[in-house]
Amino acid sequence: MSHLIGPDSVGEVLYSPSGHYTVGPDIFYTNRDALAAANRTGQKVQWHYYDQVWRDAHQQGAWRHQTLDQLYRARARQIREQYDYVGVLFSGGWDSRNIIETFAKEGLHIDDIVIFVVPELEKGTDYHSQQPANWYGEIMYHAVPYAQQFQQLHPNTNVTLIEWLDIVEQSYSDPASLLKDSRPKPGVIFGRWLSVARNAALEKRIGGRRACLLNGTDKPCIIQDSTRAQAFFPEGLMRLNSYCTKSNGFPDNVIWEPFYWTPDLPELAIRGWYELLNLCRRDPLVDRAHSYHQTLETRTATKMSRHVQDAMRQCLYQGFDSSAWQADKQSDFGFFMEIELPVLKILEQRNKNLRAVLGEVLGETARMLGESQVKIGDRTANGLVPWVDKPMYQDYTVLDYTSFLSNMFDLDVSVVNQGLHSQLT
Repeated sequence: MSHLIGPDSVGEVLYSPSGHYTVGPDIFYTNRDALAAANRTGQKVQWHYYDQVWRDAHQQGAWRHQTLDQLYRARARQIREQYDYVGVLFSGGWDSRNIIETFAKEGLHIDDIVIFVVPELEKGTDYHSQQPANWYGEIMYHAVPYAQQFQQLHPNTNVTLIEWLDIVEQSYSDPASLLKDSRPKPGVIFGRWLSVARNAALEKRIGGRRACLLNGTDKPCIIQDSTRAQAFFPEGLMRLNSYCTKSNGFPDNVIWEPFYWTPDLPELAIRGWYELLNLCRRDPLVDRAHSYHQTLETRTATKMSRHVQDAMRQCLYQGFDSSAWQADKQSDFGFFMEIELPVLKILEQRNKNLRAVLGEVLGETARMLGESQVKIGDRTANGLVPWVDKPMYQDYTVLDYTSFLSNMFDLDVSVVNQGLHSQLT
């Protein structure tokens, strides 16, 4: 990875090409550090995600003459050539499954398929319910059986199941630990990253080798109508990799790479933008999900629908199989998302003091970042209302940070109007 830069303005070192934030002349790798600096100085935060890389690659136009499958294969070869060890973080979704299938098609070795498991959720995960709150079905009924089958065909690939809640429970022992460990956003998801970094068996297998852990970030993001289109990257998804820092104990020989949104092969993301724009022309619901003329709420709800998600998967991934188990996507985002609620219930059974610790950390976070940069409350039909002493699981208790978008990249709609696939040579 050639796009990592040095320590930021507080001395932090990031082991992932996840972009950076600026507040005046200062550079930061985490959303929270940047917002705290903005609160102290009164300056604005800007998020940068290799803007010039995408502009240059778009202008050069190599993406016009390569299919997505060809670019996926090129990305897999690039990764395998750059690193001595390759692990894939497999969620049971198609973004990460496509990575595994691409390596297999190219005959490239995967050292580890890493899956995050929560044994306490297994008993209550109904195979017949695909509601968003039943997301653990993607682990039980897709990720684990698929990975085990893959291992039978590729016996040199190891399947590593990581029970990650123990790490989260340790962080919730006191407010200071949680505040430190849960950057950039208090909750539970940070435990997945920390559990990989602190997994003794994985650490032993990697050793001192130049290693890569691949994640499936992410499907293309565009907004468009019949005459114009723009593409962008949402910081809210990329910020999760900003856990992978020196201060959090991550080793400096392991780089956490996005497979799709990579500045090392920008043509891949760009081609994805145009394939999605082409799909918008063919599918009215996909068009609605990405339309300038719809509200954010309408776009989000439509985009997370089963029809639009499957249409996008079919468009982007040659091997997509609609019969593979998938939960419906949630359309709410914040602190307690539906994906976090079942986990928090388990953690509260383990630690009755969880709410008190969490409440103190949320309060401190709000003080650090300022009232205008964070919202703490319960998500209801009417938006956010103050969270004081309401039940944790009544509606959704949330912590929302201000989030950012990359610069918008203007797309050439004539490419699609004249026939996207006719330009392949």
